[in-house]
Amino acid sequence: MEQQNVKMKDLTPFSKVFVTKCTDYDVNNIYSNLKKSIGCFDDLSSFIKKGEKVLLKPNMIIGKKPEFHVNTHPAIVESIAKVVLECGGIPEIGDSPQRGTATELSRIIGYDKIASKLNIKIVDFTEPRISFYKDSKIYKKFEIDKKIFGYDKIINLAKLKTHASAIVSLSIKNIFGVISGPYKIEKHLNCRDNTELFATMLLELYNIVKPSFNIVDGIYGMEGDGPTDGVPRKLNMLICGNDGIAVDRVICELLGIDHNIVPIFKANKKLKIGEDNIKNIEILNENIDDLKVSDFKLPTTVSKESALPIKLLKRIVKSVLNDYFLTRPVISQQLCKKCFKCIKVCPFNAISNKNNLVKIDKKKCMRCYCCHETCEYGAIKIKKGLI
Repeated sequence: MEQQNVKMKDLTPFSKVFVTKCTDYDVNNIYSNLKKSIGCFDDLSSFIKKGEKVLLKPNMIIGKKPEFHVNTHPAIVESIAKVVLECGGIPEIGDSPQRGTATELSRIIGYDKIASKLNIKIVDFTEPRISFYKDSKIYKKFEIDKKIFGYDKIINLAKLKTHASAIVSLSIKNIFGVISGPYKIEKHLNCRDNTELFATMLLELYNIVKPSFNIVDGIYGMEGDGPTDGVPRKLNMLICGNDGIAVDRVICELLGIDHNIVPIFKANKKLKIGEDNIKNIEILNENIDDLKVSDFKLPTTVSKESALPIKLLKRIVKSVLNDYFLTRPVISQQLCKKCFKCIKVCPFNAISNKNNLVKIDKKKCMRCYCCHETCEYGAIKIKKGLI
């Protein structure tokens, strides 16, 4: 594995976010909207220069077909690929899913058909390179796939979803996919159940990779217990911008989510990676009031716990009354298919197979919800605690 000392890229905050109404996954319509959005930030010829190698980084989390609205929809990927090709760029589709490879998941999601149709590559991120970042405030080492450093531009293609620990999975969370699969587990292990620390890691990673453009697929989003076991919801929106923090902040505004409870924004108050003050963000194209949602359902994990003022009380509750008070993942034995992927993905070795029953050790569980995120069968649910 290669090691390299790398200086972090300077991040100049942008304060413009393009929001447009988009009611279906018609490629021509999305293509037109994306060209319009890019034109608000840059001349198309400057956006991607001829010959530039461009990574299209969708959200590829598990092997689910597009109608489940778990991954970035193929129509979004195809539309931006066409824009890049029109500019003379060389687009490639790549990601490092929690389980499996981009090539394997693409056959289920439908990216393989796009790659064949447009004659572009699908790239697996399986070659981590240890890089050290002296300017990083907390995380100095990242295991970013070495192919990432070969791209001239990265276009971040997120899916609008809820997330059990991050609350929302949008632009910033999506960039976690540049970390090679096994090392994602290590990052969870380092952060344990400290969601703000994990958010800090994501922000510093975003600051290193620095996507040129962020596009969030909110035509259909996911509410409830996302990012894989939530409920698809038609939201009719496409959100784009240079600054992932600003993009994510506008989405919270659209969905009526108090951004102060979202770990990414808590961490950003210290790191100041991007603009999270809604008053300083210029929203282009649409009146967002037409797209606002008043009843968007957050994960079961969002509770009064986030407002508890006394950390000591949380420790006591966790150690003594964990089963009753704290929200946590549980396994439905009726839905469990005994694939054992949750056992392999758990950073804390909290899941085991005993007498053909997959169980979670409550004492070891740090509530990172990697198991919930990975389960393709909806067998891992979130049990609501009293706080």
